[in-house]
Amino acid sequence: MSAADTDPARDALTGLLSYDALVDECRNAVEAANGGEAVGLLYLSFDGLRELNAKSGNLVTDKVLRELARRLRAVVRECDYAGRLNRDEFVVILRQLSNRLATLTLVQRVRMSLSEPIGSGKEAYVPALNFGMAHPPADGTTLEALAAVAEKAMLDERDKARTAAKDKALQRVAETRAAANAALAHITECELAVRDADSRLIESKRLYGEAKAAVAAAIEAAKGLGITIDVTAG
Repeated sequence: MSAADTDPARDALTGLLSYDALVDECRNAVEAANGGEAVGLLYLSFDGLRELNAKSGNLVTDKVLRELARRLRAVVRECDYAGRLNRDEFVVILRQLSNRLATLTLVQRVRMSLSEPIGSGKEAYVPALNFGMAHPPADGTTLEALAAVAEKAMLDERDKARTAAKDKALQRVAETRAAANAALAHITECELAVRDADSRLIESKRLYGEAKAAVAAAIEAAKGLGITIDVTAG
């Protein structure tokens, strides 16, 4: 039996902070924010986990969740507190933030760590991480309120990313169609050029045949007049 199985402050599956422990740490963070410390709540969710669970079952999904939790514990700082809200949603209470750039760097480090593929049965699960941020006390003073604000920010960013990806895909389709149409037009031009060349070749062969016939007729006429023609001459 692991320590997380007996520690009420820990989530039994992942070893991260339990919901009640997160509530306590959030309360501490809000008090620190009221005293001037820069703190934040990072909300994390993953696309495809529910589909993975439906396809492969709880054992595989539990393995993925434990690995995500392990990575999360490894990447956050000692002053931060990571926990699990529910089946596939996590939060990190970020403490002692210095500035916006440092916060973005920390979030990027978390994102990169959690986005690496995870072996899950026959196929690897590639985490599609979505995240949002909230800052007390402006965005709320409770875990529930801050998580709701951060989740909304996450959903807004996810929708923007999906819209951008859709627009980019449509642009690629349009560019591909334009390239295909240009290639088709070029093929048509080539086919017309080939047909024109064939027509010219046929006409040249006809003229050549007529010229040969005219030469032969001229030679026969000359012979009839008693004129000797050297047919080997150019």
